Amino acid sequence: VSQSRYELSQQMTETFEKLYQESSYETTITFPKKIKKVNVKNAVISKDGKSVTIPYSMEDYMKSTNLNFEVELE
Repeated sequence: VSQSRYELSQQMTETFEKLYQESSYETTITFPKKIKKVNVKNAVISKDGKSVTIPYSMEDYMKSTNLNFEVELE
């Protein structure tokens, strides 16, 4: 019985890891002024320059201990 629970636990872990690898998360923040720069490589600034979208893989998002970023406004 113990072995079966262990195997089930391993299967569930593998399933969730696969799910995290295939999923993503993004956050979008809108500011009252235009954005001058963002310290995240893959950040996308909107056409009007007032919003920034930062995508993360779900795996990175779940494992990260620091999701802080800096935005400099005009």
